[in-house]
Amino acid sequence: MDALKSLYYVLKPARLPKSVNLHCGVIFHTEEIQQPATFSQLIHFCQQYVSITGKRALCTVMSPENPSIRKQMNQLGVSSDEFAGRLHQLREWADIGYHGHFWKSVDKPFSEPGNQIKAGNFEAADEPGTRAQFKAEMDWFQQNGFTLRSYSAGWWFVNPFLMKLLGENHLVLDFSFSQQPWVNNTWAKNFLASNNIMFGQSFREKTGPVFVQTLMGFTGSNYPMDFVRILNRFLPSQGVVTGMITTHDYNIASARELENTLKVIRLLSTHLNVAFCSEADFLRTSAPIPIE
Repeated sequence: MDALKSLYYVLKPARLPKSVNLHCGVIFHTEEIQQPATFSQLIHFCQQYVSITGKRALCTVMSPENPSIRKQMNQLGVSSDEFAGRLHQLREWADIGYHGHFWKSVDKPFSEPGNQIKAGNFEAADEPGTRAQFKAEMDWFQQNGFTLRSYSAGWWFVNPFLMKLLGENHLVLDFSFSQQPWVNNTWAKNFLASNNIMFGQSFREKTGPVFVQTLMGFTGSNYPMDFVRILNRFLPSQGVVTGMITTHDYNIASARELENTLKVIRLLSTHLNVAFCSEADFLRTSAPIPIE
């Protein structure tokens, strides 16, 4: 199978269409700062990413105020100060944002089925607890020297209430919307469709952040052209496509996973119609469509 795929891509290499200009960045849903091996791999990726692209990846982070992270830190003997220290190390190579996972009841285990808030189980009764956790995590970042600008949603949970929280907490970029079939948020996809937001188009309401779509996840394949081949299915025939490529920090925990992810970056860097973006670039160049 490997030999056949290698031959296939020799005979029919996957390339992005020249009529499309791709403005993209890499975003990590960062959930294992407390795991030394995962953290080391993440640092290595971000260093290599800067070397290849001249830009910084965005690591949106779950803080120690999240009960799941706090439990793992306690099991590993990692203090809040040590966690913050690692985050300061990461900031040398990457931009830092907030990755929110929320729960319905603090009296039940975070891992209990139904206790994690997802797009399909959020209720009005969950609003006070979600708002309180959001503020507690943002306060933790601020108290430890991080003034954040970006957010990405855990479980792709975004709705009007969450969008309002972003503005209340002075976040200016969000990466929680995606049109990928594996993203399970019917409300978000209907919102994009009803406002005629196409694949790779950013948007903004009258107040609040710029919403930049997440375009794709890394495939994990040994063949970086698999990524391009799949992405091409979603691209328009021409124009500018702007957005993030996503993965989790624990998805590059092995040497093979790390190298396969970097292969995609190296391949994209050979395309003249690809411009890599750091957090600040998305603020400058996303040209969001206004939403009434």
